[in-house]
Amino acid sequence: MPKRGKDMSKKIGSQIQTFLTKNVGLKLIAIVSASLLWLLVVNLDDPTQSRNFTATVTVENEDVLTDAGKYYILPNGNTVTFRVTARRSIIESLSGSDFTVTADMNDLEDDRQVPVEITANRYANQISISSKTHYLTVAVGFNADTTFKIQSIVTGNPADGFEAGDVTVSPEVISVEGPSDIVSTIDSVSVTVDVGGAVEDITTSAVPKLYNTEGQEIEAGALTLSAESVQVNVDILSVQEVKIAVETSGKLKNGLELDAITTDPGTIRLKGDAETLNSLTTVTVPSDVIDLSDITEDFETTIDISSYLPDGVTVAAGGSTQVKIMVSVISEDSEEFKVKTSNLTIRNLGAGLVGKFVKKSVTVSIHGLESDLADLDAGTITGSVDASGLSEGTHTVTITLDLDDEFTAKTTTADIVISSLEKPEETKTTETTTTEETSTVPQEPLIEDADDTEAAESTGGSDETETEMDGSEQ
Repeated sequence: MPKRGKDMSKKIGSQIQTFLTKNVGLKLIAIVSASLLWLLVVNLDDPTQSRNFTATVTVENEDVLTDAGKYYILPNGNTVTFRVTARRSIIESLSGSDFTVTADMNDLEDDRQVPVEITANRYANQISISSKTHYLTVAVGFNADTTFKIQSIVTGNPADGFEAGDVTVSPEVISVEGPSDIVSTIDSVSVTVDVGGAVEDITTSAVPKLYNTEGQEIEAGALTLSAESVQVNVDILSVQEVKIAVETSGKLKNGLELDAITTDPGTIRLKGDAETLNSLTTVTVPSDVIDLSDITEDFETTIDISSYLPDGVTVAAGGSTQVKIMVSVISEDSEEFKVKTSNLTIRNLGAGLVGKFVKKSVTVSIHGLESDLADLDAGTITGSVDASGLSEGTHTVTITLDLDDEFTAKTTTADIVISSLEKPEETKTTETTTTEETSTVPQEPLIEDADDTEAAESTGGSDETETEMDGSEQ
């Protein structure tokens, strides 16, 4: 290097050395002041701040409790609040989602609390998280798992002429798992479906509801259900009213007559598919139910009509399957009637003889059904006696009544007087015979006893009306 160049280099080095070593204290003060000024400017423009953040806690290793048959709940929720310090420009860009907060159930303390770990997802080296230990409050209890049959509740009414039929729920059962003190209060699980105005089958989904013994709904928040919703099918059936008929077997005993067989109710409302109901006009109770040979008086029994309905047909809502059958019978009886002898004819009198009854009425006992006897009028009863072979005198003869086939009469006799037409009545002599067929004939007019007189009066008869016939009338 030329000498001039070397000298120049030395001169510059000397000047730098002089600059660095001259007034060192002042220069250091200037550097520190400049640094402080820079820091002041920076802090005034982007100062350090602290702020609280809230983040959701992720619970880890829950199976530590579930494997032990326990459950846990977070009575204060699953969030935690913590304090973060950073420059304003950073802290203002942060939110709770920028932090990961975890709680490990392996660290559970006294089944009451578990510490949480907070980690920043951004600016981890530029922020400061409060060193205070944060906890998640935990309540621990024993678990329960119970299975319930799902009940169905139908609301509303289908359209006129239709009615809700069978309801099926799929699945039919549901498992409820959760705190035993909550599960133990569950009395029933049900779903509700509205059939208002329906004219055809309904298929829908429904959410199972939990109820206690008082019918109050139980919130399912702390519980786990094996199905969040179920499928419900409701059959919508036609409704029709049909008559009830009763068949019988056997025969009533002698002396009884069937009056009527009735049912209560007389008709019944049924529901089923339209095709089956359209062909059904009567529900018949079979003959083996009512055996007339076992009946001796009015009879009543109650049956379950559902036993005699076609498959798929049931009693409509509001009706009862219980039907009362009433069998009414009429029994035979006997009754006494006072028959005027003027209604009786003396047959087969001998030639030249005349006959008359001693009394103006006779009492006859007639056997028949009560209802028929009630309709029988003594004034319309007629009959006759047979005088074949009888001679003059008083005779006791058997009365034959002219009765319909439903009546029978007990054997009844009457006294008649037979005399000759040639003898005036006032000159007839009284003859006494030793036989039961004859009696003394009075010469004066016959005097009826009080009973006969009253009977004649009650039937419109007269004391002067006596039956008298001669042989020429036969």
